[in-house]
Amino acid sequence: LAVIRAQRAEDRVTLASFALRTLVDVRRRGYGGETALSQSEVATLFGLPALLWRQLPFTGTAAQVPTHAGRIHFDRAVFIAKCHSIGLRVDFWTIDDRVEAARLLELGADGIMTNDPRALRSLFDPSLIV
Repeated sequence: LAVIRAQRAEDRVTLASFALRTLVDVRRRGYGGETALSQSEVATLFGLPALLWRQLPFTGTAAQVPTHAGRIHFDRAVFIAKCHSIGLRVDFWTIDDRVEAARLLELGADGIMTNDPRALRSLFDPSLIV
């Protein structure tokens, strides 16, 4: 956190962890940037109606997810719309295929994490690329 703060990068860095405990600690320390949902928060989100989710104390701002985990698919318009309806950004990882990235963006994905940014660069508005 100290490095991010020293670089004044909180507005550009979303902190993520699979572990809820880590994210709770980051949030408790007053991190001013965005945090992703933990694995357990995503599981809760997937299983709950949006109305109930809004009543829970979760403070993450992004669901950073794979396209699927076992038989659970996050790459569906209904999941993305649910996230958007409660104010969450949806970022998919790790997508290196241009066609797959385009499909996810068409579904409403807000971000794509990739090992090959050059292959996907043309899919994005140049003014939005950090």
